Amino acid sequence: MILLLVAGLLLQDACGSCRSPLKPKAKYCTQCGAFAQSATCPKCGLKADPTDKFCAECGTPIRQSEEFMFGMKALESGDFEGAAKRFTKYLVENQHHPSGYAARARAYLGLGRLETALEDADRAIQLNSSDPAFYEIRAEIRLAAGQDPLRDLERALKLDSKRASAYRLASKAHVARARASAEIGKDPIPDLQEAIAVADIGIQLDPKSAGFTVRAQARLFQARYELARQTDPTSTLAKAIADFDRAIELEPHSVDAYLGRTEASILVAVYRRNLRMDAQDFLRKAIEDATQAVRINPRLALALAWRGQARAELGDKEAAVADLTEAIRIDPTLEPTLRPILDKVRR
Repeated sequence: MILLLVAGLLLQDACGSCRSPLKPKAKYCTQCGAFAQSATCPKCGLKADPTDKFCAECGTPIRQSEEFMFGMKALESGDFEGAAKRFTKYLVENQHHPSGYAARARAYLGLGRLETALEDADRAIQLNSSDPAFYEIRAEIRLAAGQDPLRDLERALKLDSKRASAYRLASKAHVARARASAEIGKDPIPDLQEAIAVADIGIQLDPKSAGFTVRAQARLFQARYELARQTDPTSTLAKAIADFDRAIELEPHSVDAYLGRTEASILVAVYRRNLRMDAQDFLRKAIEDATQAVRINPRLALALAWRGQARAELGDKEAAVADLTEAIRIDPTLEPTLRPILDKVRR
């Protein structure tokens, strides 16, 4: 009997990280949270033992530590510094839990600490290579770092082909490729067409405002390219504005949508001015949208810059100077672009 018991213990799977016994068919260790690849959870409903810390099926902490919970709250509120500190404390005792690293990676991304964020994303994937969310966060970090994230997104979509967020990121990645192509004199249109195509799929899967904004941004870049090549961008801009309209209908406080529609209206005005056509209605529309964006975020320098330029075109010099000056104060990197406009308005 003892021999049988010993044999049973030897045959039982053990966690490769903390060597705790694993439940049959468990995916995660219930003691340290490490991905096991070998079963009450608040996420998937699997019954848990009283000593379990993590669900054996989905890896979700069964009794969330205060550090993890406060970290997630800080992350959601935009307190990236506070979130990073909470997740760091959490990982001291849960160093094999991949979601902890993924959450901290997102906090570091918010802080602009891209190398550190990438290390955490890599660690999350090392611990669990079958969660598409981890590839997606690594793709987002790589996109922010100017790297090509498409391989990670392909992996995420192979694991879950209905991840609308991955398609949105893929659209942004293709726009980044298009921008790089344009900078070296290559045709960006193929990547822009691909950006719009994958954005279409994301919208079909999940018609949120973010999907329409992402597609509109691709069209906005295409319109800028058409305008630079002195071809008619009005059809492309009309489609972009329609997408921004839809995004604002779905999310009335979408700063990105108001800001994008502001730029689209200004581009229409520029094109019409080049043809010696009246552009005042589009400039007024740009001012309205920029004003709405500033109401939502008073420190949005780009909205102030666009509004200042539109006001300058309409002859409202005092308001234009105020907007352009404030935009430079908030974001000094805009000064090389805005200073000549500001000096011209003041003359």
